[in-house]
Amino acid sequence: MLAIPAIDLKNSKVVRLTQGRFDETIYSSEPLKTAQVWKSQGAQLLHIVDLDGAIGGVPKNLDIVRNICLNIDIPVQFGGGVRDRATIINILSSGVSKVIIGTKALDFEFLKSVVSEFKDKILVSVDTIRDKVFTDGWVKPTVASGLDRIIQLKNLGLKSVIFTDISRDGTMQGPNTEMIKSILEQGEISLIVAGGIGSLEDIKKLNNLKPEAPYGVIIGKALYEGKFKLYEAINITKNVNEKNNSLS
Repeated sequence: MLAIPAIDLKNSKVVRLTQGRFDETIYSSEPLKTAQVWKSQGAQLLHIVDLDGAIGGVPKNLDIVRNICLNIDIPVQFGGGVRDRATIINILSSGVSKVIIGTKALDFEFLKSVVSEFKDKILVSVDTIRDKVFTDGWVKPTVASGLDRIIQLKNLGLKSVIFTDISRDGTMQGPNTEMIKSILEQGEISLIVAGGIGSLEDIKKLNNLKPEAPYGVIIGKALYEGKFKLYEAINITKNVNEKNNSLS
């Protein structure tokens, strides 16, 4: 399981939200330095979200992301305001490895088209409260079930999905392990989870889920608030994986 640090951008600054509410806390005015910190602690992947883009429908902080990609030799997955094919092309040309689609992913024909064209460079984010999907920067509820949505995505041929429990995001009260287990039981999908991570014990619980752990866990506020270091989370996943391999 990968421990993936999050960088949320708003007005060119690194911020964190709580349960999607836009009363953000600012942690840095220098996103590149933040990315460098995560690299120095062993990050293998960066999760970057353009919050201005998520609300406005068009990425607003792509120049910052381009600068990070140019200077940090780590794969980047990026989303926020991805609503059309031209934007996907622009993002990929900036050096991003995977483009995250949230709101527009509910347009099945659009999603089918871009998955066919861009293959595994497309990553869909399913963001829920009480298993109902929310869109447009997590402010608009839909009638879609999160679990049903993930099953649909798997049947469409997507290999990777991000699942976020909005009600836990930024709370540091622990992840929604029951929902995560339900998703993992569907099989044949690489799952990245987000929302609620507050301690190294949360990392251990996810990494020890049976029959398998998620592919990755996105960590935000806990890192910025100094609850633990990224390298400590990475060491936990590494040590547990080595132990499991030695037993197999």
